[in-house]
Amino acid sequence: MHPDDLFYCEQGKYEVLNHTVHDLKKFGWLSLAQILRFSSNIGAAKVAEKMGASRLHHHMRAFGFGASTGLGLPGETPGLVRPPEEWSPADRSMSGLCW
Repeated sequence: MHPDDLFYCEQGKYEVLNHTVHDLKKFGWLSLAQILRFSSNIGAAKVAEKMGASRLHHHMRAFGFGASTGLGLPGETPGLVRPPEEWSPADRSMSGLCW
């Protein structure tokens, strides 16, 4: 994907498998860069859907999700990023919201 790829953000409300994803503002078309800039939950969900579970999981791990920082912080835990084979249908649709 490229920063200028466009995603329709449903004017602030998006239904995904009996869940409603909301944005704070009603966005129409946003580029990938704008999705990150404006922190669009709907845009993030649509990016995750387009990427697919395996690719999304790969990039989540590459960004350090599910790993400790290596800073030796007291009480730090690495977090949990399950493999895509263990994701439910809702996990697959909503996993973009974790970033």
